[in-house]
Amino acid sequence: MTFDDGAKAAVTTSAQKGQAVLLARDVPALPADRVYQSWTLDAAGNATPAGTWAPGTDGSAAVPLQGYERSTAAIAVTVEPTGGSAQPTTKPIGAIQI
Repeated sequence: MTFDDGAKAAVTTSAQKGQAVLLARDVPALPADRVYQSWTLDAAGNATPAGTWAPGTDGSAAVPLQGYERSTAAIAVTVEPTGGSAQPTTKPIGAIQI
């Protein structure tokens, strides 16, 4: 996936373990009052929080996706207030189908 700001990301999954990791690069830092938040989406588009994160100083991130299930249809990323949100409060800056 390519984020709106040009950053790139991919999702790696393990069907055997039922786990997934978001791998991102060239991700810009956010203001102190904002974080990136990952979401798992089901086939109907319902979003479930999958964790908040910030890129490293080199703009990269490896983010385990909390709540990932084999039935997850997509992963999306939004910018949220520090601490995250129960539901997305902004339009996704990127999404990828699984």
